[in-house]
Amino acid sequence: MKVTKRISDGIEFISKVLAALFIAAITGVLTYQVILRIVFNSGLSWSVEFSNYAVIWAVMLIANVLIKNNEMINVDFLDDFFPENFKKVRDIAYRFVFTIMLFIMLYYGWKLALGSFHKSTPALGISKFYPYLAIPVGALLMIYQYFYQIILNIKKGGE
Repeated sequence: MKVTKRISDGIEFISKVLAALFIAAITGVLTYQVILRIVFNSGLSWSVEFSNYAVIWAVMLIANVLIKNNEMINVDFLDDFFPENFKKVRDIAYRFVFTIMLFIMLYYGWKLALGSFHKSTPALGISKFYPYLAIPVGALLMIYQYFYQIILNIKKGGE
């Protein structure tokens, strides 16, 4: 259990750092773009495309942190009507269903990324593989965090 917690914490730390770097890069590029437009009446042709891909990467990276810290959106206004054991089973079932959906996202995201390897983006001129890789990478990280949460729920249920 200690190893899985360390891995989960490591994934969380790296995801936070990378997402922060993406957001900082977006801020820098868009600030530079605004300055170029206002002062020099020119601009970067690739700033919007870069910003779109960086936001996708940041969201896909930070989603696993939200899962790990149990901060994803959930509906809990009916929780007072149900016993604790039911809520634990329900939470495990939800995590299991979401994990299945993430496996589907991982599979098709990987196929999409591989299929786009030889295609390039219009403005940046990089392979579309790299922007599309955010989908399977994010899905894989979220799957790990969901498995970690399921293990924690089962362990708490046994105590």
